[in-house]
Amino acid sequence: MVKIANPESKGFMQQPSLVEIGHTGCYVDMAESLSHVDATPDPGYPLRILRAHLHNCKAGLWTDNTEGKPPENPLCIALNEVNDKRIAVLEQAIKALEASTRTALKELRGK
Repeated sequence: MVKIANPESKGFMQQPSLVEIGHTGCYVDMAESLSHVDATPDPGYPLRILRAHLHNCKAGLWTDNTEGKPPENPLCIALNEVNDKRIAVLEQAIKALEASTRTALKELRGK
């Protein structure tokens, strides 16, 4: 169950800043809007997917309060730790894909 913590947020494409997940007392605080991906099937599509996912991971933090203090709830702390690991993996994947794309383009141009 997802419960909007601030039901005053209304309107198309607006997102609540805090969303409670289940009855855990953990909220995801979305500092920014979620990224959407241009799904044009071209060579840049895989990088756009990874960059959008990275942006989405960086956009929100799990918290158990509305005062902006670090969370004390062990679940929120664990979710943030996992998210930090996810960000590191995505950053590595983006670098590798960028490098391999550059190499492939150079080879194509050289032929």
